[in-house]
Amino acid sequence: MIFEKVKRFFRRLKRFLIPPRLVRVYIYEFTAYGVVKPFTKTTRDLMRRVYKENTLIHWECVFDEFVTLVPTSEEVERRYYDDVEKDLVPYLNTLVISGRRLTYRDLVDGRVLLKMPLARYFKEWVKRQIEMGRIMVPWQGVCKLELKGVSATLKEIVEVEEREFRERMRILQGKVIDDFRFGLIRPDETEPFDIIYDRWTHDIA
Repeated sequence: MIFEKVKRFFRRLKRFLIPPRLVRVYIYEFTAYGVVKPFTKTTRDLMRRVYKENTLIHWECVFDEFVTLVPTSEEVERRYYDDVEKDLVPYLNTLVISGRRLTYRDLVDGRVLLKMPLARYFKEWVKRQIEMGRIMVPWQGVCKLELKGVSATLKEIVEVEEREFRERMRILQGKVIDDFRFGLIRPDETEPFDIIYDRWTHDIA
């Protein structure tokens, strides 16, 4: 008992004499944005549809607090562009399609739909279609989200103790989970007509 008290005393003394090392964490407002391409590529090709930019629905995905160790906005935009394109955008696309959030109707592979987070009723319906030999099933909301760019604005710099930071990093294995809001925006409008709130796990550096 006395030994533990002595250890605690010396730990406190050490912290007083040797200030803990701090890690600088940067918090940004981070936005990814683009346009919605209606239907599947196959249908677009068959219909020979070429869409003008000003007629397409736009989308944006906004992180109010995007946490990273990258110190400048320009570096953040360069560092995370590929991750957004290869990981975040496909995930957002599944949210739109599985939630049937748009009016575009097209034939899609039911086996692909079953991998998406569908409501139980829809999932059972898709399974029945496949069992009856209808692999391609009609589905509303089919589209492709095309990324046009990303932007980052520094909001805050926070310093945390290196020990605490390392403990958290071990739990997340170099990754952090940030909340976002994803919105679909009609042409010539500024406010989204549909919003989804969700989270994305990304590298912290």
